[in-house]
Amino acid sequence: MSGKTLVKVLLPFMLVAAVLLSACGGSQAAPSSSAATGGSVGVSSTDAMRYKPTWITPTLSGNQLSVPLSAVEQGKMVHFWATLPSGKEAFMAYKLDGVTYMRADICPPCRSSSFSLEKGVLVCDTCGTKFNAKTGKGISGACVNYPKAEVTWQMQNGNLVTTLADLDSAYQNTLQAG
Repeated sequence: MSGKTLVKVLLPFMLVAAVLLSACGGSQAAPSSSAATGGSVGVSSTDAMRYKPTWITPTLSGNQLSVPLSAVEQGKMVHFWATLPSGKEAFMAYKLDGVTYMRADICPPCRSSSFSLEKGVLVCDTCGTKFNAKTGKGISGACVNYPKAEVTWQMQNGNLVTTLADLDSAYQNTLQAG
């Protein structure tokens, strides 16, 4: 087979391979850091990648629950369970544009406890309802009237630390249409 014939045969395959390689992510930007937060900014609100939740087990000491900030930064978005008076309930934590958030992780009408993060939006993995990831307010979808309430927390020794009472308050507020 001559060199020209070989090129004619292989060229279509090489073009397809080049298109697939460029579409499959050779162009992901390296994570940036923020002097204001002293570390990773986490996910950017302009990031088009959809971050699915990583389930972790938090540490419970008395009435205080802690989640390692490193788990949030590595997984981009973490979900965890906490046992409250109402039962075992789900929560999420993520870092968006350098700010760390912890919220109740429930979509009351569809009963989902799983959200993904995409372009600064929390997306219910069950019904597709969208919520502003910075405010928790509904944007669109069937469960839009149930904003994701924020949990009060403090940074202690590299951990997001909150109380079971603060978790319960955020969870109960998320159950209320608003």
